[in-house]
Amino acid sequence: MNKSIKSTLSLVIICAGMALLIALANMITAPIIKKNEEAKANEALLQVMPDGAGFEKLDLKTFSNLPTTVEEGYKETSGKGFVVKVRVKGFNPNLVLMVGVNIDETISGAVCLSSEETPSVTMGAEKTYGESFIGKKETEIDSVNAIAGASYTTDGYKEALKIAINVSKVFAGGSADFRTEEEKLQDALKEVLPGTTSFEKVFIVEVIDESIDAIYKADNDKGYVVIIGEQFIGVNGEGVCVSEVEDTVKTLAENTVSIISTTTTVDIDLTTYANLPQELVWAKKTATGNYIVQVKGDGFSINNYYGKDKKEILVNLSLTKDGKVIDCYTYDHGESANYGDACGKEDFYGQFDGMTESDLPSLNDIPDLVDGGHGPEYTEQPAVKDVLDDYIDVIGGATITTRGYVRAVLYAFESVKIFEGGLI
Repeated sequence: MNKSIKSTLSLVIICAGMALLIALANMITAPIIKKNEEAKANEALLQVMPDGAGFEKLDLKTFSNLPTTVEEGYKETSGKGFVVKVRVKGFNPNLVLMVGVNIDETISGAVCLSSEETPSVTMGAEKTYGESFIGKKETEIDSVNAIAGASYTTDGYKEALKIAINVSKVFAGGSADFRTEEEKLQDALKEVLPGTTSFEKVFIVEVIDESIDAIYKADNDKGYVVIIGEQFIGVNGEGVCVSEVEDTVKTLAENTVSIISTTTTVDIDLTTYANLPQELVWAKKTATGNYIVQVKGDGFSINNYYGKDKKEILVNLSLTKDGKVIDCYTYDHGESANYGDACGKEDFYGQFDGMTESDLPSLNDIPDLVDGGHGPEYTEQPAVKDVLDDYIDVIGGATITTRGYVRAVLYAFESVKIFEGGLI
């Protein structure tokens, strides 16, 4: 027999033997692993519902529209409540919780079965965090203090608890709403203006009544929805209010839509001004004298380079001529996922609305960054955080991102002052 053929046959036999050994090993170990997992789960059942007399595993297939994050469900046999196993995303995927829910829809207990969270960030706090929620209703979950420096782990944990409470309602024969907050908002907007498909939040560039919380525009030009407190007021494409509200509210909504839909702007030639910040990307001026600017900030992406493309934080702001922020949002950024990328959320950038220069530290008062060998490290920036904490909610674990963002807003204030008095 040819030598190469013999070698090939030998290799095939060896591979087949290895595959058989692996298959046999899996056959032996799989039941053991499953038994250990079940034992751990059974132990967790009593941890999250200590008074449980016994537990009956439920067939999830018999319940419709459960979230895919729900992996297991149990009914406490004496009627005390339910236990739900949920897998969500914290800082990393696979944050697995076992949650007990009393029949009155309060949390009886919660334990973390497994976690891929960063130990140096959470310090293992997710293992005991569930104790903080015992006795809490769904409406009370968000009020529980976060895990220090671990906002994403906290958010994932709270999401899992809310899911568990709502799933328990379904297990009990009721119904629950599993839509995301954004889905709920879009559906509420569509109810106000039937026939619309989706809405986009309006970037406001004119001063409007302070009672107005937000304005959304229909993507098919069918009109706007003005939000005032709990009221959603529809104004059609012709500018006529179509919601049944008081006359004063109707007039306010129509006037607001008239203002924002007829705004005109002109580009500002930056070359005609001296000493503008180099961080100013572009600027426009409205017919009423307000300014719209885009400025860039030096966040974590710019200050730390690990082989990735550097990218500034781009911030769009509208400001009055006397330097008050009308509206602010993050246009673009390259900040780290699960850390600095929180600068792209309204919870963060929305806090700049209504601010003036005096509401923030000066550029000179913000400490310089310290190079830790690979660029400025978060752990070496306590002085920066101490200064910013007095003025703004710093993004947990992302002081450098927050610093860059605040500096960008300050450059916007500086630019408006030059526009108002620095024409060459």
